[in-house]
Amino acid sequence: VCTEMKLASESDYPRSHRERLLAHLSHGRLSMEAILKAECDMLRGLDFVVGIPTPVTFLREFAMRLDEAEVDGDQAVQVALFLLELALFEPEVQYGQPHVVLAAAALSVALRALDVPTAQRESLVEDLPIYCPDLNSLEDAVLDCEERLLKHWVMCSNGSITWGKFYVHLENKFSCSARHNVSQLCPNASLERFLQARSPEDLK
Repeated sequence: VCTEMKLASESDYPRSHRERLLAHLSHGRLSMEAILKAECDMLRGLDFVVGIPTPVTFLREFAMRLDEAEVDGDQAVQVALFLLELALFEPEVQYGQPHVVLAAAALSVALRALDVPTAQRESLVEDLPIYCPDLNSLEDAVLDCEERLLKHWVMCSNGSITWGKFYVHLENKFSCSARHNVSQLCPNASLERFLQARSPEDLK
């Protein structure tokens, strides 16, 4: 049950609600620590690799920077989450770079789509060497991933790729007020803004 609720959206099962529900189901006899340990043991018994950080893990880390900068972090995070779920439609987008770069690119696209000042996007790259000390040209890696995400978003929205038929379901999921209707943002406008901002030197 714990795993199933985690796989659902955060709006359906917020963490506090999830913990109350688990306490109710166990009649208060099991601690959250015991439940999570049993969940981990079960997943390992099924040969799942447990504990590797996902793009969402890194996104939450980066989102802390938004709070410090007094940016509307929740809306930006919802856009980034939308893009990270969209990336699952295309393995090359999902696995073509380290997860931390994908998370930074998704949040950077989100900030660009929301027309947040450039300085806030650039500050994302400052944290990347902590996670990827051996990766050269981190800024270029993020920009390249941004471009792939944006082009993928455009192609999904116009149905020009195989998995585009599933886009409508993801679009509906992120078109509610709880998620700031972020799927209604225009991918073409975001891509055009990105290409205009990226210098010719970046494109070489």
